[in-house]
Amino acid sequence: MPIIDPNRSVIALDERLERETNPVFRHQLEEVRFHIATEVAGDIEPALARLSDKASYTMFDNINPPITIEGVDAIRENFYKNIDAMMDVCLEFFITHLSVDDGAVITQGEQKCAMRGSYLASQGIDADPDAFYLSEQNHLVIWPF
Repeated sequence: MPIIDPNRSVIALDERLERETNPVFRHQLEEVRFHIATEVAGDIEPALARLSDKASYTMFDNINPPITIEGVDAIRENFYKNIDAMMDVCLEFFITHLSVDDGAVITQGEQKCAMRGSYLASQGIDADPDAFYLSEQNHLVIWPF
C-alpha cells in the first residue's frame, strides 16, 4: 500500500451513501464526496465550480488566529495556490468520523500529504529543497449547506 493513498479519502462517504435514504443528506454527501475526490486528485477546478458564490474557508491551528478566505476566486488564489506551493497536490484524507444533518456535513480524520522541502526550507526548517516530507495531521471540516 502506498504511504499516501488518495482512494482512501472517499471510503467513509461511499459507505454512508450506500445506506443513506434521506434525499437531502444524499445530495450533501454526494457534493462533499465530489469535492474531496477532485481535491485529493489535484483537480480542484471542478470542485470550485460547484461552490456557492458565498463560499468561505476558515482555517484554525494551534498557534495563529483563525484565517477566513471568502469567495471562490479568493479561495482559488489564497488557499489552493498556497497549498500547491507547500505540498504535492496528491493527498489522502482518511475520514474516521462522518456526520450529516440538514445544515452541514462534518468530516474528521487523518490527512497525509507530501510537504515540499523547498517550502519547509523557506520556513527556516532544515530540509532538502528537492525532497518531499510526509506530513500527517488530524483534519476536521465542517461543510455547511
